[in-house]
Amino acid sequence: MKSRNLEVILKKAASDEEFRERLLKERNGALIDHELELDSDEKAIPNSVPEEQLRQMISVTPVSEREMHYLGRRILTAGIVTAIVLGVAVTCAPVVTAMGIRPTEQGYVSATRSRMADLKSALIYYHSDIGYLPIPGQKPYTDEDLAKANELYLGNTFATNVLVNPDIDVSGFFNSGSSVEEAREKYRRRWKGPYMDGSPADFMIGSTGGKILLDRHEYRLILHHPGTDNLLEALGVALGTDYEGDDLTRDLFKMRAPVAETPQSEPSIKESSNSEPDENKAVAPESQD
Repeated sequence: MKSRNLEVILKKAASDEEFRERLLKERNGALIDHELELDSDEKAIPNSVPEEQLRQMISVTPVSEREMHYLGRRILTAGIVTAIVLGVAVTCAPVVTAMGIRPTEQGYVSATRSRMADLKSALIYYHSDIGYLPIPGQKPYTDEDLAKANELYLGNTFATNVLVNPDIDVSGFFNSGSSVEEAREKYRRRWKGPYMDGSPADFMIGSTGGKILLDRHEYRLILHHPGTDNLLEALGVALGTDYEGDDLTRDLFKMRAPVAETPQSEPSIKESSNSEPDENKAVAPESQD
């Protein structure tokens, strides 16, 4: 699918003005936040084409309504390239068995990873617009804070998910204003969603069931899914260098530790073997408003 990456990048630029301007000015630098594996030729082309020629290429690139659905305000992934090029939704890969056709385990894992990537992208845009993540309490947040966030603001229903519903009571984490009414109005002006397509019952749930949760390890906020066995392990275990389980993790934000609490040496941890490396961890600002 690598040969079609540039086509999808042009479609993204044609449909997303902010991305288009970054691509014209920064070229490959505009792709840092995305998760495409480009070969050497694909990396060379954006940097070698003159700006006016690149602008012309973007202007004549067609984008259908279905492709807009996948591109939107999302991070580009291999799954999105597949969906656009093949003209199908991203689903689990089938395999023929004596019992018929069923998805492969790797297909389930890939589909859940794709949902987590979309969710990460949505939360980054939400934070950019609102100035806050939907988490009550103070950083680095407690387990109780995160439990409330997963239940009240990132739930699997329309009534409990701020990414699709602007009318949720967000006073638990957003109180910017001299009154409740003023804060409410300010929040509504900042909210530019919906930030995810479809129902939270779909995008908050992994392909084998199990909810995608907002979790924390030290000063890192991480999306955490229990994997194909639907048994959630402690996040510290799932991030261990010798972890052999199937939990999926994806870094979301890295919070700044107070200077007095900054450790002299970082513990040896990594994402689970079933999660994609994420070198572009967003950093939540200390003062969010």
